[in-house]
Amino acid sequence: MTRTWIERARQRMRGLGITQQDLSAALSCTRGAVGHYLSGRRTPSLQQLEAIAGALDTSPAWLLYGGREGISDAAGTYGDAHFRAPILADTAAGRYRRATSFLLLPSLTGKCYAVSVGNSDFAPRAWPGECLLVDPLADPAPGDEVFVIYRNGSTGFHAYLDGGGGRITLDSVCGARQPLRVAARAIKSLHRVIAIVRGGIKDAGDEAAGTT
Repeated sequence: MTRTWIERARQRMRGLGITQQDLSAALSCTRGAVGHYLSGRRTPSLQQLEAIAGALDTSPAWLLYGGREGISDAAGTYGDAHFRAPILADTAAGRYRRATSFLLLPSLTGKCYAVSVGNSDFAPRAWPGECLLVDPLADPAPGDEVFVIYRNGSTGFHAYLDGGGGRITLDSVCGARQPLRVAARAIKSLHRVIAIVRGGIKDAGDEAAGTT
């Protein structure tokens, strides 16, 4: 039997030691209202689901659809980083021919590349000046967030739902839910996002970003 978002929420609450009172504070509602949500008597709005996901330190996509547990935010600048993720794409401009700047990261993310967020299309999930950390080798599972480059040059930041029969089903990670069925041939690349990085960007010529 497929687990519901309520079961996933309760699992996270147990793991993190979060109470219904904690959730009611995050949602600015009563504890009774949270009890109704967690019992299935009421359905929270998208904004409330996003607030619940934030309080549970996970993504709304994972809460709704499962798959790998939600994306973490890699906060802060890694001044002693051992790896430079090349910024090879921009959410507004698409894929670059070569990197002009790098994201300083721990060495464990050596197979990833970064995507600079160049507009506010993905707010509030990601803001201009931040970066998506993308793993091009990982196969996305339902609920994973993905960075998509379409063959017409446009880009997208979505939740991956499923694929098959030459079509891929995606969902919005910000704003109102908008499930989208896309022909696989219309997609140039679809890579799993493993983190949203707040800071750590260095110019390509910056000595601090040099290899060690």
